[in-house]
Amino acid sequence: DLYGRVPIMAWSQILRSLTFAGISLVILTGPKFWMIAVFISLNFIFGAVLHPTANAMVADLVPREKRIKAYALLRIAQNLGWAIGPMLGATVAATFGLRAPFLLAAGGFVVGAGLTWVLVPPQGKRKRPTTSG
Repeated sequence: DLYGRVPIMAWSQILRSLTFAGISLVILTGPKFWMIAVFISLNFIFGAVLHPTANAMVADLVPREKRIKAYALLRIAQNLGWAIGPMLGATVAATFGLRAPFLLAAGGFVVGAGLTWVLVPPQGKRKRPTTSG
């Protein structure tokens, strides 16, 4: 809340993009399990920042009477991503090599971050509490 939802959402996507680019680099240099594990772990951390912020943004932007439908739509989109993503990734990997799906995902997150900055209306930041003493 101190930084605003849009910057948090955009930066988390940029950082996730870097994790996927890192995995692609590790694959290029000779896959090492521990390096891939580090990048995957970082990706989950940055995702854990993105998703609750996106959910909070729905609460900010959608009128109360339409929130159930908005959250349902968000959940459907997330589930479709979980279902379709691995199929597309496997198809891309089989066609273009193992690095390709990670580079594609990295590019997708950069595009998502750009769209977030441009299309999502900024929300007000909360003021940092002051301590008096």
